Amino acid sequence: MHATSRSSAFFAEVVDAVHVTGPYDYLLRVRVRDTSALDRLLRLLKKDAGVAQTQTRLALRSPSSPSPAPAASGPARP
Repeated sequence: MHATSRSSAFFAEVVDAVHVTGPYDYLLRVRVRDTSALDRLLRLLKKDAGVAQTQTRLALRSPSSPSPAPAASGPARP
């Protein structure tokens, strides 16, 4: 299994991971509380999951009401 695929199971913030075409291999949909939590998650993905490069896009609004963001960044707890 690819390191990025494992990250969706390892990090609670990763909501979805899909393999895509184009310049990047995967598209991760994540949910974090704030930009500090996003920064921590990106650093952990690069350090622990072998991610070499990222590009970030933020959703400004959604037609549905998502569940609350995870409380902390880091490995998911069983």
